[in-house]
Amino acid sequence: MKRVYMMFWVLFIAAVCAFPQSRVLDEADRLYDLGRLDEVKALLLKELDITSDRNDKFGMEWRIARATMKIGNEKEDQGLGKEALMEYFKEGVSWAEKAIDTDPTDPKGYFWKSANLGRWGEVKGILESLNMAKEMRELLITCITLDPGFSLGWHVLGILYERVPGGISFGDKNIAVSLGRKAIETHEKAIRSGKEEKIDYSFYIELAKHLDKRNWSRRKREKNQDKLQSKFRFASDNFTKNCYYEASVTLKSMDDREEALQLLKWTIGELENMRSTGFDEESDLTEAREALAEVL
Repeated sequence: MKRVYMMFWVLFIAAVCAFPQSRVLDEADRLYDLGRLDEVKALLLKELDITSDRNDKFGMEWRIARATMKIGNEKEDQGLGKEALMEYFKEGVSWAEKAIDTDPTDPKGYFWKSANLGRWGEVKGILESLNMAKEMRELLITCITLDPGFSLGWHVLGILYERVPGGISFGDKNIAVSLGRKAIETHEKAIRSGKEEKIDYSFYIELAKHLDKRNWSRRKREKNQDKLQSKFRFASDNFTKNCYYEASVTLKSMDDREEALQLLKWTIGELENMRSTGFDEESDLTEAREALAEVL
């Protein structure tokens, strides 16, 4: 009987200890949505020292990588010097690598390594950005290979293909549009299935930017779609296939900039009519307004 009681208390204590740590991740996400990034990081670092659960550890590590990058972005807005600023993104890369080591089968570690790496490269300068862009692309392809429904991977791949120059590197605005459309398709599917909880309006803003930069006429869009049908159907792998994703969708009968305007006006309307907004929604609204001013 004594052994039974002992086993009961061991199991009870284990359950009690596990419960707060899963709650910690929820609290970290709540604070993150409010933009209280230093609190997020402090909370997770404290709990990481005492957790023994692999899933909790992984959840804490990638969230620390995410918070560290966002803190670095804020410090940049506040005018922090280049050398000090790079330390934030290097630290973010390190935490993402820890997350990858903890769970190499989950895309989130690779994603946040890519994101921090990109910011680190941007701060260092254009040549370093180009060098890091190739590693970013490989990390993001790993994300969507591990989970083809990982919408953030498609989303950032689209941004990468728009911003990296063609010729001297792999940039391609046409591919950026296809990847942006694929990102929205996977994001909306994830929301319908309950895998993702809320609309991320940055997906629509970035597609609008891709369209604005490509700036094709209605006729050119239609001709390109016909031309790429076979590339979409017979591509050798999923990433390459979705570089031509636009060939598989029904395009609106309009030019690129008309569609960009439509997307941005819809996004702004949705965000302005929200009863309550978090840190991300406020940032998206500002970005959508700025993008609209550039398109007009």
